Amino acid sequence: SPFWTHIVQTWNSTNDLRLYIDNILVASLSSATTFRASGIMPNYVTLASSLLGSGSCLAGAIDVTSSFTGSVDNFRICSRELSAIDVCTLYIS
Repeated sequence: SPFWTHIVQTWNSTNDLRLYIDNILVASLSSATTFRASGIMPNYVTLASSLLGSGSCLAGAIDVTSSFTGSVDNFRICSRELSAIDVCTLYIS
């Protein structure tokens, strides 16, 4: 398909969790203040259902029928929270 979707997720202990799709803030979660690495279990980034194979994420709405299907062209993890301006710059570049 010639179409692509630009997805950015940011997190900060004061600005919470934010999801941008095609440069538009589509969701935010203000209670995500404990999103940090654990010494017991590694943290994972997934593009589909839960790692346990249960078919759904604990607090999300992703299930087996709506798992990610497609290709990933570019994937980045940044050492700081991206601002809305940063997200826009990535989107238009």
